[in-house]
Amino acid sequence: MQLVGAVTTIGIRGRALVDWLRGGRSDDGQGLVEYALILTFVAIAVLVALQFFGQHLTSTYTNISNGIAQAS
Repeated sequence: MQLVGAVTTIGIRGRALVDWLRGGRSDDGQGLVEYALILTFVAIAVLVALQFFGQHLTSTYTNISNGIAQAS
């Protein structure tokens, strides 16, 4: 029981450890995990969009670059 008392003085992480030791559940990291999942899904969506529109974007930027080069 002294170990549990010492761990609770650490703070939030200590309380999470105590909850875990008691078999309870701690939701302290839940928000971080949700943001990480959202970031992962956004990154995947960007990669898919680049694969889908990549060739069109390349030709568009090439045309713009050629137009700027001819104008100067």
